[in-house]
Amino acid sequence: MPNTGNRRFSVFYICLDLFLEKAKLYAPMQKHKGRHSMNRRRFLGIGAGGTLGMIGQRLFTPALAQTAPTHRPEHPVTVADVQPTPHPGHQGAMLVGAVDHARNGFDPMQMLVDWDAGTLLGETTSDGRPIRQFDISAGDIEIEIAPGVFFPAWAYNARVPGPTIRCRQDDNLRINFSNFSTHPHTMHFHGFHPAEMDGIEGEYRGAIQPGENFTYTFDADPFGCHLYHCHALPLRRHIHKGMYGAFIIDPAAGRAPDLPHQPGHDHA
Repeated sequence: MPNTGNRRFSVFYICLDLFLEKAKLYAPMQKHKGRHSMNRRRFLGIGAGGTLGMIGQRLFTPALAQTAPTHRPEHPVTVADVQPTPHPGHQGAMLVGAVDHARNGFDPMQMLVDWDAGTLLGETTSDGRPIRQFDISAGDIEIEIAPGVFFPAWAYNARVPGPTIRCRQDDNLRINFSNFSTHPHTMHFHGFHPAEMDGIEGEYRGAIQPGENFTYTFDADPFGCHLYHCHALPLRRHIHKGMYGAFIIDPAAGRAPDLPHQPGHDHA
């Protein structure tokens, strides 16, 4: 039989703790008179009611702390944009099985180690920079994000995240972007580039409309691990739907060798 005495004892101290927290507010209230004053009986009534409410929340609804935040509709967003869709036969059931990566057309684990190095055209710019060309497209796809749960994504080259673009510092990049999606998109690269190649909606070339294409041209700089993503508005909606990827620029002089392992030190 459960020990109800101990349970009541614990509830009593939770009640006392919460009530004392409210009591700290009582002293300052005594300094205010008139229509803003509060007598002791009224304060105790409000305190008891609030305390019971907090006890109920703390004891009986602990899961409230994990409730998803309310979406603030700054831009029009449809239900399909924010909620994955279980296919028939999976509603109400536990997720059992595995994601069909072959159906998706990409394997998340393999994506960690594959790169899109584009194509060296064997040509150089007037100042001797090698020209490296990439072909990137935008499209609407449906991907399985959990067993039987599908998400209507927007993707670069039919994968989320998009291909990891890799090049060498000082390469002259020619990125041919084609939009086969039903929405306007861009490619915005982190790093140095001319303003007209910034890929921001409303500036210079701006958004590439469905059925259109554009070539982003700039020199790869600085070296490091960067990002690229769609910068059409609303920005967070396009990124949430899958329009992002990694952009790696190797140093012109080559990568530094790995640090030697030293006992007693972590080696990354």
